[in-house]
Parts: sequence; structure tokens; C-alpha cells
Amino acid sequence: MRELKERIVQYQVRAVLSVNCELVLLYWPIGRKILNRQQQRGWGAKVLDNLAVDLQIAFPERMFADN
Repeated sequence: MRELKERIVQYQVRAVLSVNCELVLLYWPIGRKILNRQQQRGWGAKVLDNLAVDLQIAFPERMFADN
């Protein structure tokens, strides 16, 4: 029984690490794109605010903006 519990924990840890890896692969290019747009458009261009609005429209079930 102990071996079964250990195996379940091992696979749970592997799943969490896999999800974290995928999230880094998602968020890294998003961060680069945000940085590039901020550099191109300049300070005060509300790049993050505009992105939050666009994401809220695309994914209304999630919260991307401060409401």
C-alpha cells in the first residue's frame, strides 16, 4: 500500500512540474512581446491595460484586469 501512495505522489509531482514547465514556455514569449511593445510605443502607452482588456474579451471566464 505504501508503494502505491508513493507512486501517486511521484506522478502528482511530475504533473505539477510538467504544467509549470508549460506555463513558463507560455509566459516567457508573452513577457518578451509585452516588453517589445512597451519599448516600441513608449512609456504611458498602456500596453498592459490594453492587453488586459483584450484578454478579458477573449477569455471572459477569467479575470485579467483589476475590476
